[in-house]
Amino acid sequence: MHPPRLLTCLVTSLAAFTAQADSPASRPSPIVLSEFIADPAPTPQAHASTLLETRDGTLLAAWFGGAHEGAADVGIWLAQRGPQHWQTPRRIADGAHAGANGAAVPAWNPVLFQPAIGPVQLYYKLGPNPRDWWGLRITSDDDGAHWSPPQRLPDGILGPIKNKPVQLPNGRILAPSSSEDRGWRAHLEWSDDDGAHWQRGMPLNEPSVIGAIQPSLLLHTDGRVQALGRSQQNKLFSTFSTDGGLHWQPMQLLDVENPNSGTDAVMLRDGRALLVYNPGIAGKDWGDGRGTLAVALSDDGVHWQRVLTLENSAKDEFSYPAVIQTRDGLVHISYTWKRQRIKHVVIDPARLGACVLHSVCRHSPTQGEIDYRRPLHRRFAALTRASRRDACAMRCSWMISTARDATNEEIGCRASVRHARQRFRRSFHFRTSPTQTRSPLIGRGPAPLPYAVQACLVACSGV
Repeated sequence: MHPPRLLTCLVTSLAAFTAQADSPASRPSPIVLSEFIADPAPTPQAHASTLLETRDGTLLAAWFGGAHEGAADVGIWLAQRGPQHWQTPRRIADGAHAGANGAAVPAWNPVLFQPAIGPVQLYYKLGPNPRDWWGLRITSDDDGAHWSPPQRLPDGILGPIKNKPVQLPNGRILAPSSSEDRGWRAHLEWSDDDGAHWQRGMPLNEPSVIGAIQPSLLLHTDGRVQALGRSQQNKLFSTFSTDGGLHWQPMQLLDVENPNSGTDAVMLRDGRALLVYNPGIAGKDWGDGRGTLAVALSDDGVHWQRVLTLENSAKDEFSYPAVIQTRDGLVHISYTWKRQRIKHVVIDPARLGACVLHSVCRHSPTQGEIDYRRPLHRRFAALTRASRRDACAMRCSWMISTARDATNEEIGCRASVRHARQRFRRSFHFRTSPTQTRSPLIGRGPAPLPYAVQACLVACSGV
């Protein structure tokens, strides 16, 4: 086949596949399940939920509930999901007699976690307000059926402040935390003995520049740790560490609007990062801007694309999400629903977004080579049109047919990418490691194979 004619065929096939993949009629909804965790709710208000899949596969949810946030009767509630529905929630911790002169104080922000070895842990706070609260921990050896007496954390250690800890390959637990008593400061706390003892790191930010609290932690495939979360500047903050959380790069604001509202994020097993957040900016009242709750995806933790809206009602509040990925690959999200209940939504990440990434390759680049160090969506910006044409003709024809066949058979993006990964590896004799490749198209260095597949399609889409 003549090269230009081959190129036309490739581009036409890709365009048809992309149109099919992006068509709402042909793409199944990513939402697998949507339900309330407690119906009816056991308290007038509920807020700040957390999720955990235990080692045996039990799904747990916890939150604080009472008359209203900050009321003395606010306690920590826990529910376990059975085969068909959530079991009746139980109150497992509170601040009765914990204040001055035996007065009751409210409970705040529970966080569930289970290390690779050891019992389920639940961290929470007690105190009159976030400036004066203190951290506590309880543990369970039977997946939440029974809990130990509360143990107060050492002075200066608050525990994970809203979002879940992560455990590094060396066993160290990193807990994302923050304080509000002298300006909004984010910091990390870490433990090398499964949470028995903790150390506190230096602040990640200067409050006079960026006021930041409630970080989430992402473990990138190249070993970097990223902290990101809410700020007082109407944008999400981000910072990276290359040494396991000991030292951090200067904090920056991402180009992601957020009305000073809690977020959460998780690194998916396919290499994408997933964020749940309120898009928009803050208004006059504290709850303004929390009427829309959305999901975004990123391949680098810096550039995010909104792919799903969970809630959208300007007069209501949907906020403070928690997100995990369970062993079956599904993503579970819990969040505050109108301050009245905790909602639980399950999504299939394979149905989020299109299989093909959009790229600045659609513009006219200058002469140059592929720069692997650049973000994926800009990695091909320096290629000439001829280079992109050659790349498509030589390396992507089989990928186009694979993607088109997968769509016609309605087996979806996940099967398409899985099939393409296998053919891609066989065609170019990649290393057997799923994350270390030397691709003639992508460049040299670590690259998750799904993105190698997507990047090849990106190159084709720009010719």
